[in-house]
Amino acid sequence: LWYVWKKRELLMKILVTAKRTPHRDSKIRLAGDGASLDAASLKYEVNPFDELAVEEALRIKESTGAEVVVVTVGDATSEQQLLSALAMGADRAIRIDADEALDSLQIARCLAFVVGKEAPDLVLSGKLAYDEENGQVPAMLAELLDWPQASQASKLEIIDDGSRARVTCEVDA
Repeated sequence: LWYVWKKRELLMKILVTAKRTPHRDSKIRLAGDGASLDAASLKYEVNPFDELAVEEALRIKESTGAEVVVVTVGDATSEQQLLSALAMGADRAIRIDADEALDSLQIARCLAFVVGKEAPDLVLSGKLAYDEENGQVPAMLAELLDWPQASQASKLEIIDDGSRARVTCEVDA
């Protein structure tokens, strides 16, 4: 998981990013033109790493009473993934409408705008996107916000009545 933390006296709101990705068990086929993928045959889900971030936010919610808001960037087809996060227990969901593919920096800018409007105390994201296997957006978001971040985190503890976090990060050794 990636964590972007803004220190406040009390933890009130957690924003969690959720990307729509092809289901892990989907059969990927070439389209008739032989040069592109047949997207119609794919099933989609919340990026599995983002789903872990939603679960972590819900664990924090249980102990602190925080509000959990899930956000995605995409077209109307992304709404099913937001519904999945709401079914898990998220309080609200936001879809940033994007009818065309955006690069990582564009997505981070969209998310930074939402952070400015929502004023969360903590932003959680999956450690990478399952489909593209990169973890650029959380790092870019932290830079745009000028917030500290912890990447490759495996454990998060909210301490000191919600004013601080203790994060355990994974390393190769």
